Amino acid sequence: MTLEDIKKSPAPMLTPAQVAAVMRLNPHSIRILAAQDKLPFPYIRSGNRTHIPREGFIKWMEGKQ
Repeated sequence: MTLEDIKKSPAPMLTPAQVAAVMRLNPHSIRILAAQDKLPFPYIRSGNRTHIPREGFIKWMEGKQ
């Protein structure tokens, strides 16, 4: 998955796996950083689940946030 794929997606939320693919990280690393409140882009934690708002992630990747 690329940033362009994410931009074209109609989904309002991204998974750690989608974000990790763009950032070339392990999805579990995204989950751990979210649990530690260390992600530099917007995210939502619900129990043990991590959701990333698509628009916030795109803005962060483009340096607009």
